[in-house]
Amino acid sequence: GEKASDAESTYRVMRCLMLLKEKPKDVDGLKKFLASCRRADGGYGVDAAAPSSMSGVYYFAVVSKWLNDMEK
Repeated sequence: GEKASDAESTYRVMRCLMLLKEKPKDVDGLKKFLASCRRADGGYGVDAAAPSSMSGVYYFAVVSKWLNDMEK
């Protein structure tokens, strides 16, 4: 029933795309979503409204790495 993106779902979809060696259709949208999860303390939330958490940082780091690898 969620209406907005979240980092956990994004991580799962990106893992699938990485294994299939497919780029996401909307790379710019993905980057904007990741940027929206950034917090003033330098961490990342699991969605655009959540506070920083270890889960948010983990999802951001892994998804960012996969995206960077795909763009090479």
